[in-house]
Amino acid sequence: MSKPSKHFNLDDDRFAKVSFANNNGLKTAQFTLDSNNLSVTLTTNPSFDRRLLVLKNGSEDGIIVYVGNEDVAAGDGIPLYPGDIMQFPLDEDSTFKAVIAPNQLGLAKVYALEIG
Repeated sequence: MSKPSKHFNLDDDRFAKVSFANNNGLKTAQFTLDSNNLSVTLTTNPSFDRRLLVLKNGSEDGIIVYVGNEDVAAGDGIPLYPGDIMQFPLDEDSTFKAVIAPNQLGLAKVYALEIG
């Protein structure tokens, strides 16, 4: 069993200060989809090079959000069920969209976290 590192900084309450290695930025956004807005491009418009996109479906029960590239459709996207969290590696040209089915009732909420 490996030993934990003894080289870290502590805050005033003696808790370890944690940061992402090589983190150049962190930005969040919330997106809403409904019968009037069936798709959205998932970006926070960061001012840094994105490396990772974390998505959460914060929708009501039964509302499935499908994610994929700019051509994604409800029939061929990656399903993100209510409460699900997924992460995707990014490069500078990556584009992710979220869509819901046209017959989907209710409000879909997608939370995005971009890490540089």
